[in-house]
Amino acid sequence: MLGALILAVAIVVPTTLLSTNNANTEEDPRKVRIANEITTIAQGDVKNQYSPQGLAMAWMLGENNTQMDVPRDSELIKQRFTLAVLFYSTGGESSWTETGNFLSADHVCEWSEQQVGCDDKDEVTELNLADNELGGILPRELSYLSRLKHLNLARNPGLSGLLSEIGELSSLETLDFSDNSFEGTISANFANLSNLTYLSLHNNDLTGTEWSTIVPRLKNLRHLDLGKNKFSPNYASQDPIDLEYDTGYEAHRNIFGLTHLEYLDLSEVDLRFSQFFQFDLPTTIGNLVNLTVLNMASSGIGGRLPTQLGKLIKLEEMLLSGNELGRAGINQSEGIPTELGELKELKRMSLESTDIGGEIPSTLGKLTKLEDLNLNFAGLTGQIPHELGRLDDIVILKLGGNSLNGPIPAGLFHDKLEELLLLDNELSGSIPAEIGNATGLQYFLAGGNRLEGSIPPEIGNATALTALSLYDNMLSSSLPDTIGNLLELDSIELDGNGLTGELPSSMGNLEKLMYFHAADNSFGSTLPTALGMLTALQELGLTSCGMTGGIPTEMGNLVNLSYLALDDNELSGPFPEWMGAKLQNLEYFYLGWNKFNGTLPVEWSEFPQIINLQLQNNNLLTGTIPEEWANITTLTGLYLHGTNLTGGASFLCREDLGNNTCEDCGLTVDSAVECECCACCGDHGELSVFMNSR
Repeated sequence: MLGALILAVAIVVPTTLLSTNNANTEEDPRKVRIANEITTIAQGDVKNQYSPQGLAMAWMLGENNTQMDVPRDSELIKQRFTLAVLFYSTGGESSWTETGNFLSADHVCEWSEQQVGCDDKDEVTELNLADNELGGILPRELSYLSRLKHLNLARNPGLSGLLSEIGELSSLETLDFSDNSFEGTISANFANLSNLTYLSLHNNDLTGTEWSTIVPRLKNLRHLDLGKNKFSPNYASQDPIDLEYDTGYEAHRNIFGLTHLEYLDLSEVDLRFSQFFQFDLPTTIGNLVNLTVLNMASSGIGGRLPTQLGKLIKLEEMLLSGNELGRAGINQSEGIPTELGELKELKRMSLESTDIGGEIPSTLGKLTKLEDLNLNFAGLTGQIPHELGRLDDIVILKLGGNSLNGPIPAGLFHDKLEELLLLDNELSGSIPAEIGNATGLQYFLAGGNRLEGSIPPEIGNATALTALSLYDNMLSSSLPDTIGNLLELDSIELDGNGLTGELPSSMGNLEKLMYFHAADNSFGSTLPTALGMLTALQELGLTSCGMTGGIPTEMGNLVNLSYLALDDNELSGPFPEWMGAKLQNLEYFYLGWNKFNGTLPVEWSEFPQIINLQLQNNNLLTGTIPEEWANITTLTGLYLHGTNLTGGASFLCREDLGNNTCEDCGLTVDSAVECECCACCGDHGELSVFMNSR
């Protein structure tokens, strides 16, 4: 009875779809047969003319399919309908970047060589719709393409839905759904995909823990990428678990039984089992001898790295950053295993933010193909082994945020090195003159150490440098003239050293320099006029440098400046009137604790963007605050205490700053000038005016 009802519905449906403007038009038997054939695979409402299935049905009964009939073209009809539903479900004409000849009268195998591939029996075996702006939900009808071997829908972020039907495509060999918005769990029928060699579900919204019991059954996998999903930890409570009896834990370990794997990405997949237990890498990882890429960054693994990693002699990338590797366990070495020195094919290794501890093993010097080594924030101690100087192919070396001591090995500097990051360690000694050999060096970041001596003149040979950071060291002597050879520099940080002498005039060559910070040094000279040639400069910080004299007019060329700090020096003379008109982008201007004299320039009312202006402790300043300064509508901080200025400041009040009383705030001033809107120094969003009362 139920079968008869289904048949009746199947026959009735096309009657509605076949109706034309002439209600008495006789039905076409061929179209009825086609419609009946389609209803055997349709998963949606074909009676709804606006649904993907209804639109596909209407197209199938249109002029592009007049040469087909049942049973002769039964399989082709189903294929065309399935692809039509896919087209309409995912945006089709209104969304796809490239539609090819989709929904044309041509055979499906001729719709697009790049998008549709067929075998010699004209069965669709390949669909490649990557990077094509597909949206909507993947239709269930797709499971009908039973001969499909290759399915690539990667990088269509508007594409979503569940993956429950994909397990029906048992012929699949490669499946790439990376960078989409699929959700839900990996269903049990995924285990049917026994022919899969390539599986990428990277960067979706998949959840659950089922993957850890299903994926290990796909024994032919060579490429597995489940990274950046929302898979949940396999625990229901916050109580410690007994790993000896936890089947989920063992399932996770079974991933390392896929011995054909060449690529494994489980980055940001939470492998933990409770807040008390990370997932320790098992010793069986050493069985993945074909592995070339291992990415388990931020995946909740813990403990020490197993020495068996040294058996992965084909490995080219090992990315384990963002894990807690500072806890010893059974069969695990302390710190970085020396056995990693056997990975002779390794090109990239990251243990950043792992707290792995210990010293850098000298055996890493055997990794002569290494191009990128990132050991930032790894809890490392000891010295940088000179053996790392043998890494002639190294391009990026990051050792920042550790407790490394001793000298910088001179051998690190060679022509292929582009980035050397040594920030915030305890390194000592001098900067090697061999830095001049690093002609490709773009970033030399060694601030926050104990480096001594002078900056070697050979640095002028490192002409590719774009960023030089040497803040908070114990460097002395003057800047070398050769720094003017570094024409690509956009950032210099020299704060907190003992540098002396004049800033070299050759710095005027640095036309790309945007940030120059050298506070807390002992230059003890005047501001060089060459600074005015740095027209790209956005930030200039020379606080506490013993600078003398006035502000040269050439600095009026620094029209891109937004930050200018010259406070706590010995600068003198009147404030330059031209600054307000020329430094139109200035937001933060610090001239406090100097010896400026005279009055406040009326012309500074022309600063259109000034936010914070600090002129305090210039005790030779006299006069009043110019009333024209009321035009500076961006000002929220004005510091004038420790001067001989007189008068009030109420005219600076604005409605948008509220109505606040000026308070002392504990500063060493006699009292603050009373006004209608002033507030404590440091309050955000309120105007702060502090002066000595008269």
